Amino acid sequence: MSDLHTDKIKRWLCPLDAYALDESTTRVTLLEWMNDLVSRPELRGIQLICISRPEHEFMRDMPSLINEGNCLAPDKESVNADIRSYVAAQLSKRRDFLNKNLSQDLLEKIRTKSAIKKALESFPKNLEETYRRMIQRIPADLEKDAIRLLQFLVHSKRPPKLVEAKEVIATQIEYEPRGFDVERRLICEMDVLNYCSSLATVVYKTNKEVHLAHFSVKEYLL
Repeated sequence: MSDLHTDKIKRWLCPLDAYALDESTTRVTLLEWMNDLVSRPELRGIQLICISRPEHEFMRDMPSLINEGNCLAPDKESVNADIRSYVAAQLSKRRDFLNKNLSQDLLEKIRTKSAIKKALESFPKNLEETYRRMIQRIPADLEKDAIRLLQFLVHSKRPPKLVEAKEVIATQIEYEPRGFDVERRLICEMDVLNYCSSLATVVYKTNKEVHLAHFSVKEYLL
């Protein structure tokens, strides 16, 4: 970077917006780039504004990267209203895709009309089928701990804090010896999301509580 550009950045605040980080397929590289950006004193005039769903990599690394006080949870009602408005507008333009939820990873694999037809036929027909597939995709080595955590989220009188969710995972009840095992405690608390990704999320503004992603998840699990 030239001295002229560096001088301009020093004199002026330069906002840099990064949207939909969760859609990145190279998250490790992305986080390394962000770390380099915020650690270089000659770029201190840049204000980095990032928006992402609460995926575990970002929930784990972003607080230390940009200061936890700068991590803000959006207002759910406003976001849901925006999403409903956008989806309604898109569906009005694409009536042939009504009731078909196309995921980005599947769309990237579609290359022919035959593949499109096959993909549409394989999509979940309802929320129950969607949640069933999510649970089926939980890795086998995490399955029992994930189910225990989901049961806790469903039946707990209040959402557990993230540190409490770690203890749920560390508590063995399926096999002997039963009980809490400190050796099974997660080193990184944000790895909790690996156990039930898309079914649960961490809410920052409530002191890092773990919530089910939607009330319909609870209805399905019950």
